[in-house]
Amino acid sequence: MSGEGQNTFISSGAAAQTVIGTFGGTLPTNLTYTVGTGNINYFVGKFASQSLTTIEDTLTLNFTVILSNISAAAGINFRFGLFNVGDATTGATGGADPNSFNTSSGYWAGYSPASSVNVGIRQRTGANNVLFATGIAPQFSLPDGQFVTNLNGTYSGSLTLELLTGGQVKITSQFAGLQSNTVTDTADAFRDFNAFSFYINGTSGSAALNFSDLSVTYTSSIPEPSIYALLMSGAFGLLAILRRLNKRKSQCVTS
Repeated sequence: MSGEGQNTFISSGAAAQTVIGTFGGTLPTNLTYTVGTGNINYFVGKFASQSLTTIEDTLTLNFTVILSNISAAAGINFRFGLFNVGDATTGATGGADPNSFNTSSGYWAGYSPASSVNVGIRQRTGANNVLFATGIAPQFSLPDGQFVTNLNGTYSGSLTLELLTGGQVKITSQFAGLQSNTVTDTADAFRDFNAFSFYINGTSGSAALNFSDLSVTYTSSIPEPSIYALLMSGAFGLLAILRRLNKRKSQCVTS
C-alpha cells in the first residue's frame, strides 16, 4: 500500500444504503474498511488504466487482510475484483450519473462460509448501479466447494488476469489457502482495467476489512527497453566467450 488514499472511494450507491462505510488505519502500513448499514458494502480503489495488449501480459490484485464480523450464513459474503469503471468513483445511482458504476465491466471472485451455488468467478457484463450485482455477472462453472471457507480470520488472496492467444483472458483467483481456481473467458474478454474493489456482508456497523498488504501489479510480457538491452548485451557477451573458448580449443589441437 502507498499514497494517501486519494483514489479510494466508498460506494454510496443504492437506496438500501442508509449509512455508508468508513475508512481507517494509517497508510502505507494499514488500511481498514468498516461497513455501514444496508446491504451494499464495498469500496473501490482506482489506478492508472492498464491494458492487456500482448500475450502473457498480466494484471494481479494481491492482498493480506483480517476479516471480522462477516456473516456466517450461506451467501457470497466476501468478494473482490478488477474492473473498468471509467470515470466513476462513488457509485451514484442513475445510469446517466458520471459516478455511476452502471456500465462498468470486469471480473470478480466470490467466497462463502457455507456451501452456495452462487460462489465462484464471475464476469460483469451488464448494466447495474451496484458494482457486485450478480444478476448482470454470469458465473463461470466451477465446483462451489473451492470457494467455501470460514471468512473471519487473517488471510492472503489474489486475482490474476492474463491475456492468452486469440484475445482470451485467463482469470485465476486464490484465497485463504484454498485451491487456486482458473477459468478462461473465451469470448468478448475484457482487457482494460482501472479499478479494484472489495465487498463484504456482515454485522451492520462492525463488519470490517483490515489490510496489511494491498497492491495491483501490471506485468508486461515485453521487457522494458533497458532490460532488453541488458539481455542482449548478455547474449552477445556469452557469444564472445564461446568464440574465445572455441579458438583456444582449436589452438590446442593444432599445437
